[in-house]
Amino acid sequence: MLLEIVVENNKVQVGIQEGIATVKINNLSKKNALDNDVIIALVSELSNLDKNPTVEVILLGGEGDIFCAGGDVKAMKTKTEMFSGDSIELQKNYEWGIQEIPRTIERINTPIIAVVNGGAVGAGVDLACMCDMRIGSEESFFSESFAFLALVPGDGGTFFLPRVVGYSKAMEMFFTGAKYDSKSALDMGLLNKIVSKETLWDEAIELAQKVKRNSYQALRLTKKSMKMAYATSNLETVLDGLSAYQGITQNSNDHFERIGIKN
Repeated sequence: MLLEIVVENNKVQVGIQEGIATVKINNLSKKNALDNDVIIALVSELSNLDKNPTVEVILLGGEGDIFCAGGDVKAMKTKTEMFSGDSIELQKNYEWGIQEIPRTIERINTPIIAVVNGGAVGAGVDLACMCDMRIGSEESFFSESFAFLALVPGDGGTFFLPRVVGYSKAMEMFFTGAKYDSKSALDMGLLNKIVSKETLWDEAIELAQKVKRNSYQALRLTKKSMKMAYATSNLETVLDGLSAYQGITQNSNDHFERIGIKN
């Protein structure tokens, strides 16, 4: 069993075992939608896990049979929570609310794997795309549903989705709002792997174990370099960063152990 860390508002469940953290959105009454409590808890817990030196990989999923339904449609209808106020207030609600999720995840150097246990809709798709890899089951599906609601992806989806599936496919997903099954998601690179529903979390843990077999420091610096490479078109900037990171890793005890020499 995973060691449970108590979260005050109970909207996000966290467990840690042997260097692998499991984070599950626990908002089943709203289909694991990203309401204000979930946002606050998710930002806090992910930040804390990245600072925890015992955590080498993070698995992010949802309780039950759904990954994340995106925004809380009931709150949209009642104009409450992040959907309250005039246009200026709504803008601030997004800036200080749900947009803290992509900011937080972009700052995290720990590898994050999305475990897509069922539907990922709207901001749920974007949340999965913020992660480094995605594993799902035959029941996983994805739908960028913003256009159906006459909305734009205010959580940052236009930044993340094209980086995963490419510009043209992302435009197709945003423009049509169509539902893509797990096979389609695998074909377009939205999923890295499909496994059975029954074994999804076991397979996710196995994947995390494969990742954590490698050097903690090297993984984090490789991720930083990948983020840097995506953020710039300047090759020299990337090469300068890599030479600095290589200087760190090549003089590390991890490296010496892997090549069989004593420091």
